[in-house]
Amino acid sequence: MIFKKTDNRGFTLIELLIVIAIIGLLSTLAIAALKNAQAKSRDIKRIADIRQLMTALELYYDQNKIYPISSWLNSSDAAWLNNSNVLATALAPYLSKLPIDPKNEAGYAYSGVYTYSYFSSNYGASGQWYMIVYRLEDGRSILQTKDGVRACNGSNFHYGNNSNGVLTVGRECQI
Repeated sequence: MIFKKTDNRGFTLIELLIVIAIIGLLSTLAIAALKNAQAKSRDIKRIADIRQLMTALELYYDQNKIYPISSWLNSSDAAWLNNSNVLATALAPYLSKLPIDPKNEAGYAYSGVYTYSYFSSNYGASGQWYMIVYRLEDGRSILQTKDGVRACNGSNFHYGNNSNGVLTVGRECQI
């Protein structure tokens, strides 16, 4: 018996489709992991920025016995971006420029956008307390142990209400 040698050098359509499906699945998993890592990286930067800003505010308070007085300032505002606001001026000896959220969306952090918002006015004693509101993409942080600030008149500010990743931090009333 003589066998005829057949030349099978290619893949079948089924084999090609299986390989394409596997490559598609692996690339989808890789992209999802990358997006998660990017979000965590931005959250770590946000936490570091807020800590740096809070340290500068405490240094300012130690020297002046008051925090910079301001109604709402946002890192997406032009005055924040070009350091031409009361906060940037007051903190200039401690910070070369104010930190900016990695996404830095227009609006207020308490409304669910990614920006840093600062407030230290009214509610019993302007400049004797402050709050910073910001948002994490992960929605929570093991590094964040406290959420909420009490003003001098006893008002409690807790904009996140444990939702949307929004956190309210700062210094409670100093008088």
